[in-house]
Amino acid sequence: MRRPPARFLPFRRWAALLVMGAAMIVVPIGTMAAPAHAEGCGNRGHAYVVDPFTNALYLSGCSGDLRYGVPTLEVFPGDVVQLAGNNILPGARIDYEDDGAGLIPGGSYATTRAGSGGVVRQEQNAFSINTVPAGTYRLFASYTTEESVRVDDEPVVDIRVSRLR
Repeated sequence: MRRPPARFLPFRRWAALLVMGAAMIVVPIGTMAAPAHAEGCGNRGHAYVVDPFTNALYLSGCSGDLRYGVPTLEVFPGDVVQLAGNNILPGARIDYEDDGAGLIPGGSYATTRAGSGGVVRQEQNAFSINTVPAGTYRLFASYTTEESVRVDDEPVVDIRVSRLR
């Protein structure tokens, strides 16, 4: 096989390095996207917050076990927080509360009732981040699982409100 002229080799090397460099940047970003996976809960109840930009789920654990620790979601003024849950007792709601610092208007938010499959559908516009100062706020959830286990004041996520994008 005939070797290509020398002037094409530098371009191919440059292109290969560019592709490898891009892969090195993209792979770590993709692996950081979701702090927890709801699939790990199996059929145990869990409440979670959805990042409105990445659709990543933020949850601390299943049925109050805190297996993932309390993750931190960074938001900005004007962002809308989305709430949901799975394996919740059909007909029951998830009651979300803030840590008393005023993150949620009125201090609490009750979701729609879980359907027959135990799913509390994603509440697209649960509440908006508008009036709180920059800082970190903890969001708690209380709910009853499909197995009729009551979970009270489970810390779900720390929400860090930043002023700069």
